[in-house]
Amino acid sequence: MQTVNTRTGGTLYWLALLSASAMLFPDNVRTNLYLDFGQVLDGEIWRIISGHFSHLSWTHWLMNMLGLVLLQQLYGEHFSNWRWLAPTLFIMLSVSAGLLIFSETLKWYGGLSGVLVGLFYIAALRDYWRRRIFNGLALLGISLYILTQQLSGERIEGLSHGLVVAARAHLFGALAGLVWIVISMSIRRLKSQLTDKKMRTKKYR
Repeated sequence: MQTVNTRTGGTLYWLALLSASAMLFPDNVRTNLYLDFGQVLDGEIWRIISGHFSHLSWTHWLMNMLGLVLLQQLYGEHFSNWRWLAPTLFIMLSVSAGLLIFSETLKWYGGLSGVLVGLFYIAALRDYWRRRIFNGLALLGISLYILTQQLSGERIEGLSHGLVVAARAHLFGALAGLVWIVISMSIRRLKSQLTDKKMRTKKYR
């Protein structure tokens, strides 16, 4: 397992801290943080971010935190030096937009699971060539799990009583992670091409 980078402090555990802080708010305050689609359309746009930090219960929070800890332990090096911040915001916006546009029966959402799925895809793909078998099997397993969820419907009864899993949040999280990888690779390739061009220009001066 990948050990946690304790020198930089820029790890996924900041997400755990922020989401735990949101859980400490009274219920009437947390209600104003969930990704309520109707309220977002009425102008409460902060919900597209705050909804991902707001969980239905401590049990719901704990289930997500188990996934977060596993993700940090397996792929912590890919999230050091605050490298998780930009992709996390991108995934949050993407999941929120996807749910707002494509949800049929789901009216509101809360939790980090969609974000964690997206971060997993990013980290596993970046790490793929170092541990091809492990990452390949992990990506295949998660992809099949998400596909199975979609076939089961938009709302799935969760492991905890009264907890409903928003299947499409996981799908949109996975898609956002893949899009982020494509964007990152394209930018990296463009930078490399520009650097090579500058080097050739200097060489022939």
